[in-house]
Amino acid sequence: RSAFPTLKWSSEERWMGHRPTLKDSLPMIGRLDKHRSIICAFGGHHVGFTMAPKIGKLVSHIISETKINHSIEPYNPNRF
Repeated sequence: RSAFPTLKWSSEERWMGHRPTLKDSLPMIGRLDKHRSIICAFGGHHVGFTMAPKIGKLVSHIISETKINHSIEPYNPNRF
């Protein structure tokens, strides 16, 4: 109201819906089986900004085919 004091509205309702997420709540990180040139790197959900640097590093390893020191299999985009 302080930003737009002349703005008029007739009603107001609050929406507390769920944020979009994958059904297992894990991100998708990796190449698609059917389209190997596509690398998925999304699904950080509520901590996307926090996860972004690490996901970026994982994607750089995937692109350069450098060994990753831990399994990213749980994030496989082909799991569904």
